[in-house]
Amino acid sequence: MALSRSLNAFTIIFYSALVWAGAANGLKNITINDNNARIKYSPANIVAESECKARPDNPECKGNWWIEHQGTTDIHDTFGPNTACEFEFKGSAFYVYGVTLDYGANGFFSLDDGAPEQVSFHSPNQGPNHGVLIWAKTGLDATQTHTFHLTYDNSSFGVNRYWLGIDYFQYTVADDSQDLTDVL
Repeated sequence: MALSRSLNAFTIIFYSALVWAGAANGLKNITINDNNARIKYSPANIVAESECKARPDNPECKGNWWIEHQGTTDIHDTFGPNTACEFEFKGSAFYVYGVTLDYGANGFFSLDDGAPEQVSFHSPNQGPNHGVLIWAKTGLDATQTHTFHLTYDNSSFGVNRYWLGIDYFQYTVADDSQDLTDVL
């Protein structure tokens, strides 16, 4: 477990250095909040926070997303099963930030036609921990439109109802990019 924490700390430092290096090389990160209309949630129906927050037993929450308000931050949450989201962008790197907690679910992330990778929203530090870098891909073709896919890992769905929360996405573009469609 200590090795896992060390690797997670290393990964965060490494990707933070990449983000800083990108800024120094005429690149910028575009931040997409979880409520941006370019993110396509499935199913599209978003349930009221009062119905689902801390209420995993509510059948209305099963297989849906809801928006959780945390002060000035909003998060799209799901207990699963069979929930997903998708986002298209042009850029050279892509980052997913979410919420980790002791009952965090697993998800499958993929980019374009790549093989899905299992990613964990679990944290041994109880949580919730907001704005955590969950996944990153660099070295992408900046001229190509990429599609990010997230699918809730249905093995996380059960009696205990593990959940995952999306905070925001970032992607890297050239500093002179004219992509003005990405306003928080």
